[in-house]
Amino acid sequence: MSRRTVPTGPLLVVAAWAPELTGFRRRMARANKDAPRRLAIHLTTVGVGLVEAGIGTTSAIDRYRPRRVVLVGTAGVFPGARGAHPVGSVAVADTLVLASQAVADQTAYLPAILPARLATHRGMSRALARAGELASASVLCPVGITRAGSLTRRRERSFGAGLENLEAFAVGRAAARARVPFTALLGVANVVGPAGHAEWKRAGPAAARRAGEALAAWLLSEADG
Repeated sequence: MSRRTVPTGPLLVVAAWAPELTGFRRRMARANKDAPRRLAIHLTTVGVGLVEAGIGTTSAIDRYRPRRVVLVGTAGVFPGARGAHPVGSVAVADTLVLASQAVADQTAYLPAILPARLATHRGMSRALARAGELASASVLCPVGITRAGSLTRRRERSFGAGLENLEAFAVGRAAARARVPFTALLGVANVVGPAGHAEWKRAGPAAARRAGEALAAWLLSEADG
């Protein structure tokens, strides 16, 4: 009988673009400048949007052969979910949904073999949520950011997700194809809708920083434990 191989590679922390890794870097540096090396952590950007993030994550997994993958980023909150995920909070993704409003409206369809829903790694997600006292969220992942108020309401009714993020589904699928445990930490930067972009520009850096800090705090406590 063959013995099951236990993954021994590094932790791979990814973000759509470099500013979203700032909070993680700073928190780790305050703890110990050598912490990323000591804990075997690699940080990289994978690109903005579903396509670029999928390509970038696949390339990073091939390069680093990680034992775990965590996405750090920002998200918008749908109006009906603001009570659970207020702007300024951090959420752990538990379910990721590939969004097509045309499919939801039954004017288009996805091929049956095309994955459209993905669960993050239960153990990692629950550990992060417990450690940081963070809420878990279902995350909608469309091709483009929802802007119109009418579309916001339709997407909220159609999919029932709390948050919106462009990259999480693609990163998760790349990790799933490689059989690597994955989860995502998202700082809530804005309310989805017409004012979302302006709000994200103001609050996005702080939201990403909080998500990165939450991940760093969990990893440091895990290492100490």
